[in-house]
Amino acid sequence: RPPEMRTEDGIVIIPVIEEVAVIEKRLVLKEELHIHRHKEATPAEIPVTLRKQRAVVENLKADGTFTSTAEEN
Repeated sequence: RPPEMRTEDGIVIIPVIEEVAVIEKRLVLKEELHIHRHKEATPAEIPVTLRKQRAVVENLKADGTFTSTAEEN
């Protein structure tokens, strides 16, 4: 409702109004997605390459001679 014309202390006040379009955005629920998760285990045989390591340990004795041992993993 527009404001009315009024008089204050001998002054006439006339409101001037204008129409303005107001655009408003709202979130509206359109649909819902329900997702159910299921875990499933399937045994499988997968070929793999086995790796080998070889370590050579050399010990220096007090008399200056070496002894060595080899280990494989």
